[in-house]
Amino acid sequence: MVAAGLLAFVLVVTLLQDRNLTTEILVAEREIQPGTPLTPDLVSVTEVPADTELVESLATLNDLRAADGVRAAHRIGAGDPITNTALAPGSTPSVLRAMSLPIERVNAVGGDLTAGDRVDVISVVAGVATYIAVDLEVLATQSTEARTGALSASALSTYFVTVSVDDQTALELALAMEQGAVTVLRSTGAEPVAANERQLVGPNAVGRTSVEDSNG
Repeated sequence: MVAAGLLAFVLVVTLLQDRNLTTEILVAEREIQPGTPLTPDLVSVTEVPADTELVESLATLNDLRAADGVRAAHRIGAGDPITNTALAPGSTPSVLRAMSLPIERVNAVGGDLTAGDRVDVISVVAGVATYIAVDLEVLATQSTEARTGALSASALSTYFVTVSVDDQTALELALAMEQGAVTVLRSTGAEPVAANERQLVGPNAVGRTSVEDSNG
């Protein structure tokens, strides 16, 4: 009886040790589209060895229990492990997108922008200058240089600024670029422009004479 008891004790300890060598991760039960709230019915829990490569980058059930919940930051395929980078705060009105703005260097701080900068975007239409967007994060920049004739390559380069935007801001930026040129300002470290100071009506504005008039 003593021997049987010792054997049982050894088996229990072994099982506990084995459980300590695994960790639980989340796997998508089916395809999850960007912006979808991540609820327990969309995922399953799977145990993997604790020493699995990059296991610390994988989400757990605790990550789904944030105060405001979480959403899918990008598409997650059925059966795919859910990573921490696939989670976006549930309180975010909409999952952010990446949008590239083709713009002349002279209208983008001379091309002196880098990933991580914060920028504002101004558009001028019919004599009215408006901040279309403020405090956007720069994700990347890139230039495509045209090397034609004797003209300077830098003078002919097309500059792309990729920024993080929500769905509504993306529409406003697309409309502004369709209507005319936009200007990108670096605002890193600056206070965001107040909502009542985001528009200026020039003397040649069509059918508008002041900011107060434009606001009703």
